[in-house]
Amino acid sequence: HVHRVRFARWAPAGVVALAARPGGVLGLAREDGAYEVLQAVSDADGSNRNTGDATGTKWTFRTTRRIAGRRDAVGHALAWVGGELVVAFLNGVLAIADFDRLALTREETCPGGAAFSLRPDPRGPQRFAAACDDGTLRCFAIDADGAVSLVDTIRATVDGSCASCAFLRPVLLNEDGRVGRRVAIGCDDGTVRLITLADTTAGERLTLAGGASVVAWAIADIDGRTFCSGDSTGAVTVWDARMAVALQTLRRHDADVLALAVVADQNAIFAAGAATRGVLPPWTVV
Repeated sequence: HVHRVRFARWAPAGVVALAARPGGVLGLAREDGAYEVLQAVSDADGSNRNTGDATGTKWTFRTTRRIAGRRDAVGHALAWVGGELVVAFLNGVLAIADFDRLALTREETCPGGAAFSLRPDPRGPQRFAAACDDGTLRCFAIDADGAVSLVDTIRATVDGSCASCAFLRPVLLNEDGRVGRRVAIGCDDGTVRLITLADTTAGERLTLAGGASVVAWAIADIDGRTFCSGDSTGAVTVWDARMAVALQTLRRHDADVLALAVVADQNAIFAAGAATRGVLPPWTVV
């Protein structure tokens, strides 16, 4: 039998996670379980009007590699670690999206349960960190054979979960000239924890406006001395990392802020979240 279809109701699967790396490369996970690598390409003749930058150059993203979707393998968080795309699932499993084999490989169970956020760990080229359901930041390494193993655990909170994290750039920590690196961890108990990596038993507790029910869904470094958080009240807070105090609270969203991006020259913040208005114009950081 031959059937003719005049109108096919087709729509691309929604994007549930993104991870960028230098060179205009973007990894994404879709809600149908597919994984893709996209490359940003400039449109020299200016015919593409979808995106652009301050110089007037037009850009588009082209899919270069893809792993077909599986409904039982929808990733929740992504991170580029070296040349590998690491995937975290809400069932507490970590895996590598292998675009040569077109499959998820090297699965590893995360001891902290579900990993809500992944970030490359600057302490090693093949290291990454996972903000976990049990209130810890679990740090992993990918060895020369490609195996994923746990190398460090940082306890952020006892009574809650870790929802986000960001490693801050190394800065002068005190007047004795000691330079150190810290990690900011967003929790679901109304706090952000600021921990020095050289001594993970010591840290600062930064309290979000709104009480203990507020979740810090997103964290982004600005310049090492300041960073920002986005939370479930729709607020974006700019923090002084040295003094552990809030510098600004910016409110424009009417729902949770789920993602943050800082412009390269560090003077503006983009925020996106659950609000129907999506990504809003950036704030200028003063």
